[in-house]
Amino acid sequence: MWIDRFGHLDLPKGKIEKGETELAAAIREVHEETGLSGRLTSERILGLTYHVYEMKGKSYLKENHWFKFRHEGQSTLVPQEEEGIEAVFWLQKKDWKARLNESYAGLKALLESTC
Repeated sequence: MWIDRFGHLDLPKGKIEKGETELAAAIREVHEETGLSGRLTSERILGLTYHVYEMKGKSYLKENHWFKFRHEGQSTLVPQEEEGIEAVFWLQKKDWKARLNESYAGLKALLESTC
């Protein structure tokens, strides 16, 4: 499942909360950012990326853990607008591969090397 955030093709991600594993955080963020319900099962970890972001005048380095999931169930997708997510949608592999230039460089490189 893909999101349109700040004009980029992206995947759900967020911060790991205290006491939370990377996998648990990924599942929680997918549900929060997309409205997806049902069961998510991790098929494998895709890898890590890093990026710098600004908040309140400070720069931070963020490590992102990316997972490939399988979804069971049905759901109405609802973008989490307060996180800048404008749309949530499913794409077939051939379609997202054709659109990777719309993604952030780190995510594009990761997906090109792992999928």
